[in-house]
Amino acid sequence: MRLKNIHINLLFLTLILLFSIACNKNEDLTSRSLVPTQGVLPEQAKPKARFVTLVKSFYENDTIKIVNTSSSPVTEVNYQWYLVSNNTNGLVSSEKEIGYLIFNELQTAQLSLVATNKYGTDTFSLNIEIKEKPKSAQITAITLDSVNYTNPLTGGNWNVSGGPNVLYKFYDIHQVWVDSTGRAQNSNLYGWSSTPPANLVLENVNSTPISWQYPSALRYILFSRMLDEHTLKIYNKDSNGDLQLIASIPFIFVDYFRNNLYADPGGNPDISLVKLRSNDGKTVITIKIKYLT
Repeated sequence: MRLKNIHINLLFLTLILLFSIACNKNEDLTSRSLVPTQGVLPEQAKPKARFVTLVKSFYENDTIKIVNTSSSPVTEVNYQWYLVSNNTNGLVSSEKEIGYLIFNELQTAQLSLVATNKYGTDTFSLNIEIKEKPKSAQITAITLDSVNYTNPLTGGNWNVSGGPNVLYKFYDIHQVWVDSTGRAQNSNLYGWSSTPPANLVLENVNSTPISWQYPSALRYILFSRMLDEHTLKIYNKDSNGDLQLIASIPFIFVDYFRNNLYADPGGNPDISLVKLRSNDGKTVITIKIKYLT
């Protein structure tokens, strides 16, 4: 009789244990910790508020994308975004992501993110200096400092005569060949200020450096998309007239605007000397940029 009671008690305890496990599995996951918090002090378990911007410099009328990178040991976190600027002073959003900001005048603003969970609150702030951007830019000179003299596809010279017949082309963010385009055809956004020249710059290069004066008087390219990525492509033109790509080098004009690293030795703050390098490091070209403000 006693043995039977023991079996009944064990069965009862087993059922209680299984019921408890089932209840724990069905617990609302949103209220459970992502990491163990037992024995952790509240200041250690509170969230860490952080956000990043996808650009390092900020300009008027530019879209500044913002990403919330906060962390928390529990999933229940409240977020509040505060902005202090010329036009705003206070709470602007209670969502996790604010998305983006646009400032239409020069100023220094402060963006703050407050993250709160049941253990505490943390705040992260960033000062945002809104700078002036140039209206447009001209490239007035180009120097080819070095070039890949060997055709990587053949392992030999680009041409029977030796070095490459170098020419270059500028492309905009849409891969439109800017050198060949009149401004009137593109709503005056880019292109030559007058009829494009019949011949592009072409030189049989057997040694470097070699310099070209870029057209800067009646004919010049007026670049007006300062925040977009442009690409300088350097080609060899073979004996059949076909183009073989030597290097493709991306750049953004505003990265070099009034930047001391690219300052003109003559002291003009609106002229920059920019050295562009291909990914393989074998082709280096320097462009002289005159910014129009």
